[in-house]
Amino acid sequence: MTSTIEIFPWNENFATGIVVIDEQHRKLIGLLNVLVSHLTFQSEAPEVDRIIKELKDYAAVHFATEEAIWHEHFQGDPWEMWHRRAHVDFVDQVIRLNAEKSSKPLDEVIEGIVTFLTHWLALHIIESDKRMAKVVLAIPSGCSLEQAKKTADQEMSGATRTLIETVMTMYDKLANHTVRMTREIFKRKQTEQALLQTQEELRMAMDQAVAANLSKSEFLAKVSHELRTPLQGLLGYAELLTVDETTPDERADCARVILDSGKNLLALVDELLDHARISAGKVELVFSECKPEQLLVDVAALFARLARNKGVEILQSWQGSRGQRYLMDELRVRQMLSNLVSNAVKFTESGFITIEVRESQRSAGQAVLHFSVTDTGIGIKPEFQSHLFKRFEQDDSRRTQHGGGSGLGLSIVRELAELMGGETGIESEVNRYTTAWFSIRANLFQPDK
Repeated sequence: MTSTIEIFPWNENFATGIVVIDEQHRKLIGLLNVLVSHLTFQSEAPEVDRIIKELKDYAAVHFATEEAIWHEHFQGDPWEMWHRRAHVDFVDQVIRLNAEKSSKPLDEVIEGIVTFLTHWLALHIIESDKRMAKVVLAIPSGCSLEQAKKTADQEMSGATRTLIETVMTMYDKLANHTVRMTREIFKRKQTEQALLQTQEELRMAMDQAVAANLSKSEFLAKVSHELRTPLQGLLGYAELLTVDETTPDERADCARVILDSGKNLLALVDELLDHARISAGKVELVFSECKPEQLLVDVAALFARLARNKGVEILQSWQGSRGQRYLMDELRVRQMLSNLVSNAVKFTESGFITIEVRESQRSAGQAVLHFSVTDTGIGIKPEFQSHLFKRFEQDDSRRTQHGGGSGLGLSIVRELAELMGGETGIESEVNRYTTAWFSIRANLFQPDK
């Protein structure tokens, strides 16, 4: 009997609010999970064909149901036409992918089908249908069609759009990874039955699968925990605003907390998206002319007021030729350097912070630039120093005393530095200093003559 892999777990947040559509969505997800299970465990081709046909046929039923509901409310509007074309394209694509079994390796076909179905179905449920349903549910309240469409667009933008992109990135990455990993375990189990000497290899593969699953669970748990804190701030203080007895000053305080919580939430989502893009290999470096000495001035200016309020002085040091220019991704380097300076300001109560850039190596028109930020803050315990550039790793004592972040910032610095051919590091002594640094490879700027 084939085990079922829940590659697309249903979540109530996916609900559109239209009962019949939500029931059909759950059925489609169930069929997708069954298909993935059969593909992963390499069922016979006729069985896979049967499940694909069942999925295609049920999708047609679902599309017919949707189109009747949409037509009743949209009456030929371009949104309805676009949605109907998407349905036709889905069926055509499923047929095309399934037909590739005669011309491509089975593994490629499997991965292509799983990737397309998971991505399309996720986008169909959490974006397309949800947007259409918002219009349908708004019209009975007296909204015109155009008003309802405009409201739906607004509700599906901003934080909701960011959340959709995060979920889509996670599903895209998880789909093929899960299928490949599970299929490999199954193959090794088959081999074990014929060759006992593969037993150790199988055990190692299973251990890797368990470790990967635990890592995924830990990642999701930590993300949930970090998201919960600003969300509680938003909801808690928003509730206080509804109390009639609150004074104007209290309402102003609530508004400030709500704004800060919203900014924190957006910053965390941005960091998650950065990680998702980097992990998916979708970060493209954009090179432009950059003067390190000016970059130092700009970054220092961003934090000058906050540091000055704490009695901390920010110093800058460019250890190179005046006016020297390089070709680098200035926006990303600024992001990386700002992250280090932000941490330095957060954990420094007095003294100074020094931002330094120098060339550590030069050859054949290329240089290695070394960026460092040194502060006179509380320092970092030795046992934490080797872990700080890993995802979600923090010095708990610093977090407790001064308030921590998500633990994602430094890992983004590390990943971007590696993408730019560099590395990262940290040196610190408790209650004396901390120096965090990264290096990158940059081309020397040579203007056209």
